[in-house]
Formats: sequence, structure tokens, C-alpha cells
Amino acid sequence: MLIVEDREMVRQLIEAVFTNGNWRFLTATTGRAALLKARVFKPRIVFLDIGLVGALNGLQVCLELKRNEATAP
Repeated sequence: MLIVEDREMVRQLIEAVFTNGNWRFLTATTGRAALLKARVFKPRIVFLDIGLVGALNGLQVCLELKRNEATAP
């Protein structure tokens, strides 16, 4: 599971909710880091902060994940 969130408290909350589900967590705080980790690790689930701040916002990351064959479902 890839958690893309720039606020640590929210990342921790998501991890806490899914801790008992045998999930392995990857985290990213920027859009660029999220895209890199998605390409390398190919997570089954991505929790993406749509309001992500930075060079790539959450919607841009989502579009790129869908556009790229390596990360598209």
C-alpha cells in the first residue's frame, strides 16, 4: 500500500487503520516520490492526497499513474 500524503499525522492515521490487515506500507510526501515508488514497487492500493502541494498535485499524480502502463490497473 502506497500512502501519498504530505501531513505526517494523516499518514500515521491511515497506517493505524490498516495495521491489522497484513499490509506493507510505503510512504511518499511528494508527487514525484509517489510516481517513483509506484513504478518500482507496483503497490496494489494507493491512498493519494488530492490536495498534495508541490510540483505535482494529487490530481496530476493520479493522471500520471493511470497514463503509465507500469502503474495503471
